[in-house]
Amino acid sequence: MKMFNKKRRDKNEDYRNHSERATATSTVAAQKPKPKATQSSTTPNVRSSAGVRPTSSSVTASTSAPVKGQNRVNQRRATQTAAKNSVAIEREMADLNKQYQTLRGELKVQLVQDRKHEKQQYETLVAEQLNLEQQLKDAKVTLSKQDKVVNTNDSERQGMVKTINAAQKRYDDAKKALAKSDQTIKSLEKKITQSEQSLADLKQNEADMRKAIQGEQDLKKLFVLMKQQEKQAQDLYQKSDAINSELVKLQKREQTETRERSRKEHAITSAEKDLHTAQDALVAYDRKKKSAQDEQERSLNLINQKINRLQHDYDQNATIVKGLQQKIESIDAKLKSDYGTTHLVSPVEFDQSAKYFLFSTDLIQSLSGDEKASMEMIMGLLKSEVKDKANVITVNYNDSLPEIWNSYQSAGLVDKRTGLYNMYYTIQAKVPGAVAKTKPELPDNPAWQYKRNADKQIVSIADDGGNPIMTLKYRKNGAIWYMTYFNGSLATRRDVYDAAGFLSVTQ
Repeated sequence: MKMFNKKRRDKNEDYRNHSERATATSTVAAQKPKPKATQSSTTPNVRSSAGVRPTSSSVTASTSAPVKGQNRVNQRRATQTAAKNSVAIEREMADLNKQYQTLRGELKVQLVQDRKHEKQQYETLVAEQLNLEQQLKDAKVTLSKQDKVVNTNDSERQGMVKTINAAQKRYDDAKKALAKSDQTIKSLEKKITQSEQSLADLKQNEADMRKAIQGEQDLKKLFVLMKQQEKQAQDLYQKSDAINSELVKLQKREQTETRERSRKEHAITSAEKDLHTAQDALVAYDRKKKSAQDEQERSLNLINQKINRLQHDYDQNATIVKGLQQKIESIDAKLKSDYGTTHLVSPVEFDQSAKYFLFSTDLIQSLSGDEKASMEMIMGLLKSEVKDKANVITVNYNDSLPEIWNSYQSAGLVDKRTGLYNMYYTIQAKVPGAVAKTKPELPDNPAWQYKRNADKQIVSIADDGGNPIMTLKYRKNGAIWYMTYFNGSLATRRDVYDAAGFLSVTQ
């Protein structure tokens, strides 16, 4: 734009210079020369100073006349030339200004197109930036979850170690209990052996006593011997009974301890099995955890690589977005300073093969001058640009729609072939403006009371008791408008008819 402004200033300066020269020439040509007075003796003559002898006053007067006429011709020629030059300059300026305006318009279009292109790139990159930002957030969340998995999974292993320690303790306790049982059994076996030996000794003493008695021939000595050994025999029997009783107890206890030892052996086997199971589980867990940690480490590396790549793309996009934003702001500033706007309205192009519809919520009967002018302009534009007639669509209920449409057609606001489509009329499955085939039928009962208006039309019907049955409302043209039905004194239903006489709405 500075280049164009500079060129325009240069052309303006040239135009001013030509104008000044033309104005000066015209001014000089327009001035009438003053008549020369007879040269006095006090006024020096130019020719005299050049050595030419002065002439008389009559000669001076006779020679000045043709010079005066020649000056007028020259003045007219100068004026005509200046006028021609001025027109040529103005034409040249007009052509230059037209070229300037054309280039200025082309530059504006180019700037707007550049802005649109940069804006599209900007919006695309901003969308990509948002996507990258979301991907970056998701990747960081995934990374934080991976770190938490590494930090929180040790509790499971600690539980497994506790299980192993408990199984090891049960195993050790079972072994200790088995060893204690073995000691108890050995002690019992030793006591049983001692008791059996004592019992054997007692039996041997008893045998010796019997043998001594049987070998004694002297009756006197025999009675003395028997007397002596009677008490020993009693002690022997008592000890024997005590030893036998103790031996029975020891044997029963031995059997109990033996059964308990079997149970403890089973407890050891079970504890050992549980210990091995827990140890195997820990080994498998450690292997699995090691594999998971290795996999997790690979995943973390991949996630970190993805984060670094996304961060790089995000930063790179941010730089590009910032540069595009600066370009857009620069173009906006240029458009604002040189053209006073940042937008360019593109021409509307119509498709000759398409059908066009004008949408309006409703049509009104009385249009203002501006509304009529706007409607004529729109319909005229569509008539000149569209092959087929544009149709009109309305959505509000309007029982006077056919009359309004007929008034539009009569006023020339819409073409006779222009179609009108309304949601309610479409539901009624009728053509707007058609004549009703039937009129509403009224009940006829001689006992009822019928009230009529000045046009002899029934306006209300009541039963023989004066209770209202129905009321009727008519339009200005005498057509039925709506009928209200009563149940007692309560209005329960109303049938509304459109301007053409068709039943349109039931409330």
